[in-house]
Amino acid sequence: MRVFYQGTKPTQGYGKHDVGHDVYLAEGVIIEAGAIMPTLAKLDLRTEFDADKFGMAVVPRSSLSKLPLIQANSFGVLEGDYRGQWKMPLRALMIELCIGRTSVLTMGEDGDATILSISEIPTEVQKRYGVNSERRIRNGSVYLPKGLRVAQAFPIHKEEIDWIETETLSDTPRGEGGFGSSGAN
Repeated sequence: MRVFYQGTKPTQGYGKHDVGHDVYLAEGVIIEAGAIMPTLAKLDLRTEFDADKFGMAVVPRSSLSKLPLIQANSFGVLEGDYRGQWKMPLRALMIELCIGRTSVLTMGEDGDATILSISEIPTEVQKRYGVNSERRIRNGSVYLPKGLRVAQAFPIHKEEIDWIETETLSDTPRGEGGFGSSGAN
């Protein structure tokens, strides 16, 4: 796979036995709580790989679960012929209508959620999002700094599928049982 990055090449957290490759933020990003549209966080990666053999899945790293964030499309898929910058649509889950906070949630050095004053966010990020000490930010908004490992990417091997029309399907023990049908444990 050919890659282009400006900061940090994707890494494997514990070495070659890890399936996922950690992907880093290309720039700091503010995900404002209550926004209708997700914030597209730019990842520090562009790729070229064999589209006939596989695609790439992109999911949040488990450490992001410490913040009130979700990946808006749940599971991202990148095709081999895409040459643009990888992006991750993020949405802040804490929706509070009162505006007036001068701080955001962020990922601390220890990997836990912590509160950060807006004044501690790099100036270029404040300008990009129109945030400063006069323009308050919604409660529950999140700041992620440049270089933070936010996503994991792993290959999805391509299989040819022949969709065959039919009037009936074979019986199975599960049948049409869906969500939760196999029990809680």
